Amino acid sequence: MADDDVVQLTTVASEAEAAMLCGLLESRGIRATYDKGASPGAVGAALSGPRVGRQEILVRERDLDAARAILAEASG
Repeated sequence: MADDDVVQLTTVASEAEAAMLCGLLESRGIRATYDKGASPGAVGAALSGPRVGRQEILVRERDLDAARAILAEASG
């Protein structure tokens, strides 16, 4: 998504939740990712495991309304 305008859709409590939400969005045709924070380098990343704490879910700006609708549907 590097060439597209990317915006924050929401934040979630953990990397596991972020991965699940991105999977849901992707299954509905919306490219999504989450901000995993600054990389500690390949060795550090291998040793540190999953990131803890809040994660930002990012989508293309043109998909923002559709992504919000999917979130509303999933939570309702």
